[in-house]
Amino acid sequence: MRKAVLILLVGFAVSAHTEELPVLLFLGQSIAINSGTDAGRLPVKWLTTRTNLLFFNGRTHAVSTAETHWVWYKPPTGPGYATDSVYPNPSGTFGPEISAAKLIGERYYSNSTVAVFKYAFGATDLAHQWRASRPAGDIYIDMRARLAEALTSLRRETGCTGRIAGVFWTQGESDALNGTNSAAGYAENLKDFIVTLRHDLHAGNVPFIYARISPQWPNAELVRSSQER
Repeated sequence: MRKAVLILLVGFAVSAHTEELPVLLFLGQSIAINSGTDAGRLPVKWLTTRTNLLFFNGRTHAVSTAETHWVWYKPPTGPGYATDSVYPNPSGTFGPEISAAKLIGERYYSNSTVAVFKYAFGATDLAHQWRASRPAGDIYIDMRARLAEALTSLRRETGCTGRIAGVFWTQGESDALNGTNSAAGYAENLKDFIVTLRHDLHAGNVPFIYARISPQWPNAELVRSSQER
């Protein structure tokens, strides 16, 4: 697995009037991590440190717990690979949070501090590894544990509690590639995932936003129509 590189920034200047921070979860597989992106192609304005956006790399590219902490968001959030035959990106990479979290912060929180928790694993499926119902899949269980650690760390590092304010889900290619049964079952599995996740996080009405998978995969249309349903 590829390993993300983060830099520790000490001393967060979160507003003294802020007691609760909205936390946005970015979950899924490779596209949620940084697949196909290149920080070297970003305009300069996107490469600056965002002092109103906290970032916790819960697990991407098998990052260990000892290396995770809250930092101010600044691309790149992942390493670059000059020898990648499909997406050479020697300047480093980033994920969908780069624009989504910025937009949410601007439109709904008046540019006050927003926190991003990201947990994603490449080539993982919803039918087994991300399964939320009991018995839950190993990826789902580990994500919950890492999120609990992140919320505890948020309180310790900023003095603020975290409130789950949104979930961004970018996943489905593996379920398409695993055969027609896996692809056809995506709708029920996604419904179960959303319902169980909201229950487990005590966030019954939290918005859940998904990205449809690309159409080129075998059985992709089954997953895409399942996502729509």
